[in-house]
Amino acid sequence: MSQAITQHPYVMIERKIINNQQVIHETVHDLYLYSTYIISTENHISINSVHDISYRALSSDFYFLYLHTNKGVLTFQTKINPESFIVAFRKL
Repeated sequence: MSQAITQHPYVMIERKIINNQQVIHETVHDLYLYSTYIISTENHISINSVHDISYRALSSDFYFLYLHTNKGVLTFQTKINPESFIVAFRKL
């Protein structure tokens, strides 16, 4: 496998009810950008199927990163501004 051009951390949040109390479990994963694809924990996306990447800031420390693909929009929650990841993608 070739070297990733860049990577960006994102958060997956799982909520469970245990003993009548809500428990929130947060795990950090990475989104990797390669010259021909993007890899997340659950997806392997060809660059040719990505139409655009955008993001929305919910606060100064929480963002939604959107991958607009030919199969729909994939959403990633992140605590770091994803602008540098988007710039790297657009240079391809």
